[in-house]
Amino acid sequence: MTASGNILLEDSCYVFTESSDTWTESRKTCAYKGGDLVTMETEKEWQFINKEIQKRATTRRWYIGLTNMGQEWKWVNGRPLTISKWNDWQPSGDGNVAIMINKRKAQGLFNDLSKYTTIASICEILKGNSIRDREDERLRQYVAYFQVIFRNGTQFFCNKC
Repeated sequence: MTASGNILLEDSCYVFTESSDTWTESRKTCAYKGGDLVTMETEKEWQFINKEIQKRATTRRWYIGLTNMGQEWKWVNGRPLTISKWNDWQPSGDGNVAIMINKRKAQGLFNDLSKYTTIASICEILKGNSIRDREDERLRQYVAYFQVIFRNGTQFFCNKC
C-alpha cells in the first residue's frame, strides 16, 4: 500500500492512499488503521481535503465515506450529507458510493461510482482513535509500519509515507 502523506486538521489525521482498492477493501484498510473513509461535514473540511487532493495530480479519483442508503446519501458515520458538492449530472445512479474527483473542471466534486471499482482512498483517523489506543494485539503488531506524528501534544499513528 502506498500512502502519499498524513495530514492533520483539528481532531483528525488524514491518510491519502494512492494504491487502488475497492470501496469495501479501502474501508477495511481505514478501520485497520483505527479510522474510516473520510467524512466531510463542513465546508472547511471539504476545502481542506480538496486542496490536498489537488496536490496529488497523478491520482484522479478518491473514495470517500459517502454511500447511498436507499434513497438517501449518508456518511459512513451515519450522518446525513449536509454539504452538496456533486458534479454536474451527479449522482447519476452509476453506483452506490461516492468518490471525490481531481480534475481541472471538477476539482473536489463528488461522483457516484460502483464500490467494486479499484481506486485510491482517503482515511480519517479521529483523535483518540489511533492504532495506539486500540487493544487488539494484531493491530499493535502493525504499529511497526506506522510513523508517529506530533501536533499540539497529541500523538497520532498514521501510515508511513
